[in-house]
Amino acid sequence: LEYSTELYKDKIAFTDEENELSYRKCLNDSKRIGTYLLKFNEKRKPIAVLMDKNVESLTCFFGIVYSGNFYVVIDSKMPQDRIQKIFETLKPIALITDHKYEELAISLHHHVCIYEDMMSTFINEEKLQMIRNQMIDTDPLYALFTSGSTGIPKGVVISHRNVITYANWFVNTFDINNHTQFGSQTPFYFSMSVLDIYTTLAAGAELQILPKQLFAFPVRLLEYMNSRK
Repeated sequence: LEYSTELYKDKIAFTDEENELSYRKCLNDSKRIGTYLLKFNEKRKPIAVLMDKNVESLTCFFGIVYSGNFYVVIDSKMPQDRIQKIFETLKPIALITDHKYEELAISLHHHVCIYEDMMSTFINEEKLQMIRNQMIDTDPLYALFTSGSTGIPKGVVISHRNVITYANWFVNTFDINNHTQFGSQTPFYFSMSVLDIYTTLAAGAELQILPKQLFAFPVRLLEYMNSRK
């Protein structure tokens, strides 16, 4: 993220139907969230994110990483008892959400952080750098929970090195570059979305979140994709 921001400051990194983020804004918003989360004074602990699939949720993922912790994406449409089962295993130190899901979040966790409130945080570069200096490549980046076909969802923890290696392989194998436009269909709580997100960052590309309501209408989806190139 930082490397691509140096090269492409005002280039659009992520878009959805309503908003877009330049690399510069994505970086700064992520650092605001990271600084806000330093108040928990924890490292290498899980922090859950309960939001729709949008550009704001991406800055929450990166912000959690800046705080020295790792993120877990919670599907907002998931039954509440399943979320509670995940939390029993995960024991997240906090839950990030926005005003849309604030009531649900408060019913699930005692430490709820509201995205809109975190955006007023002053970035503390010195403290963020101190956290960075203590991190290594095998630290956890995120955890993914399985569908729980046995009734109990199981968490799989992925390290920074896993994702860096994966993204670099994809960039080199398929010649991904700063002119590449990704159309992202996969939900962020599925593993394949990691390919979209981190390959975009590695190559300075652009990721466009495709509207979910178009998935059942292939012709309209293709028209939308063509209009966005």
